[in-house]
Amino acid sequence: MRLEFLKYEIKPQIFKRFPLNWVEIFEREAPIVVEIGFGSGEFLENMAREMQDFNFVGFEMSLTSLWKAQKRFFGSGLSNVKVILGDGRFCLRELFPPNSVRKVVTNFPCPWSKKKHEKRRIIVESFFQTLGNVLEFGGEFEIATDERWYAEEVVRKVRKLWYLEVSRFSLNPERKFRTRYEMKWLSEGRKIHAISVRKVGNFEVERLLEGEESMPHRLVKKAEADVNRLEGLKNRVFKEGKKLFVIKEIFRKSDGNDRVIKVIAKDGEIQQSYFVDILDKGDRYLVKLDETTIPYRTPSVKFSVFRIAEEMMKKMG
Repeated sequence: MRLEFLKYEIKPQIFKRFPLNWVEIFEREAPIVVEIGFGSGEFLENMAREMQDFNFVGFEMSLTSLWKAQKRFFGSGLSNVKVILGDGRFCLRELFPPNSVRKVVTNFPCPWSKKKHEKRRIIVESFFQTLGNVLEFGGEFEIATDERWYAEEVVRKVRKLWYLEVSRFSLNPERKFRTRYEMKWLSEGRKIHAISVRKVGNFEVERLLEGEESMPHRLVKKAEADVNRLEGLKNRVFKEGKKLFVIKEIFRKSDGNDRVIKVIAKDGEIQQSYFVDILDKGDRYLVKLDETTIPYRTPSVKFSVFRIAEEMMKKMG
């Protein structure tokens, strides 16, 4: 099977410095356009093909969509697009420097219509704050939806903000690029609402990842440790300030004292599942992130590695 098309994906978790250096990644300097939730990738493909002087970055939560989109880009011979598997709200804030994005596009996001799911919508306050930071001055956020109430909510929320303004709110607008679902819905007589939002002021945001990020690890002397103590940590929740993680499973390798611990950590809106290794190194244990599931090295992830090491060092009884 040919896998050359996978060259479009980048894995930010393996980078050491945040926000990312997009000039190095694309090997050129050009305005950046971001699409959040690109689906099968036809909209992103069309933009990248028609706007060769721009760099494009797409975020998607579906691995299947990631594969399909990259096949499209490869078939079109594109070199100005990259894709990332991840939550666009988190990635937009953490991966881009202030005033570095020309435009952000979101087509038909899930409206999460129930009140209890409101925090899952992309149009939450923290997302607008991110736009006020990463967009260039005068840069735009464009969103299209077939839900009238959702479009009105975008307008209502933006009008309360000093750093963004609504520049356009239109019904069934003429758009240079459309998604296949949009064309299908228009042919069925459904109405499309499009909103453009412009940045008019700068908003400072607090990032979880910033500057040089080393891989967290801890060495524990065997004389001061009790590796069997780990068995009592299953399903235990650890919390310190805004940092939180829970140990879900503990596995012991059959050929020694090594352990593998499944952990879920939460930092605000981002939740990550990964493994922490406990490796027997002679007179010491090495506690570190497993290389097969490297998460973003957020405060809660670092906290989990160091706290697990501390729990090992506590004496029994």
